[in-house]
Amino acid sequence: MKVRLNRNIKRRDNFRKLEKENLVLRLLSNNGILSNRESYHVEALKNRGEGRISTVRNICLKTGRGRGLIRRYKSSRIVFKDRALRGYLSGIRKRS
Repeated sequence: MKVRLNRNIKRRDNFRKLEKENLVLRLLSNNGILSNRESYHVEALKNRGEGRISTVRNICLKTGRGRGLIRRYKSSRIVFKDRALRGYLSGIRKRS
């Protein structure tokens, strides 16, 4: 479980670091001013897999569970319920 969490955190960090660079590369490749050799180099940089948002998974940050996730709190329904009952989440009340 820890391996999955650490891998996901690493992917989020890589995406955050390379986000601006990927935006610039995307703009350059769509510009049309570059020569064929330069555009090939830009495409090769753009297609590396380190900074893609699609590699990041939405999983619970405490348990690593991938199902039943409440995105706003980045936790699964089980952890969310436990935190809400203990009073760690303000503004959350139990419905009957």
